[in-house]
Amino acid sequence: MADESELGPLDVQISKRDEIGERDSGLVVSEALNSLEAHAFSTFETIMLKIKERSDGTISFKMAAEIAAMLTGGVFEPIYKQIDPEKLGATARSLNVANEYGKRLNVRGKNLKQNALQRLGVAYPSHGFVIDRREAERLFTHVRTPSDLEIELAAGVGVYASIPCDTPLVQFLNPVVKEVKNDPSNAAATGTSAKGAAVKRSKPTAPKRSAGARRNSVRPTK
Repeated sequence: MADESELGPLDVQISKRDEIGERDSGLVVSEALNSLEAHAFSTFETIMLKIKERSDGTISFKMAAEIAAMLTGGVFEPIYKQIDPEKLGATARSLNVANEYGKRLNVRGKNLKQNALQRLGVAYPSHGFVIDRREAERLFTHVRTPSDLEIELAAGVGVYASIPCDTPLVQFLNPVVKEVKNDPSNAAATGTSAKGAAVKRSKPTAPKRSAGARRNSVRPTK
């Protein structure tokens, strides 16, 4: 893993309802529930302590807790009613699928540290959270810098080695030798074939005369 390399956490993408081609993170619902839980408890605690403090001990703890629970429920009940149980279950199922695939991949790779899979799934706040080499060393057992050959290969591929690409990349790493082809119309004049290969021409030979022609030939007189 090079210094400028980065990984991302596991983040299940779920299609948005009534939207075409748009997806949302599977962690949105769980993060929303965690946030609501924290805010609801904080509201309950604040109201209860304020009642006890301002009543100067005239209101018991039980009554203060009941009043705080009633007020907190009235504030957060409309928000909790907007949560769709079906969507919540589908999100949880998708997260479990990603987690199970991660377990099976680790059976073969055996590179994840303890609780690393859970951290990759739920510990990071967003899909775009950058996991650099230092952070990766906390998650994986074997993390190394690229070899010289791998660096040379990445340099040969160019920007496609660092920029995600949706389409397959087919590229020659070695220089391509181009074959020069001549014009077929000039093949006879240049003594080459259409593919550029030289044509070997034989020297013309005199026609052979028959034996009878040699006997009947007339010698010139002096």
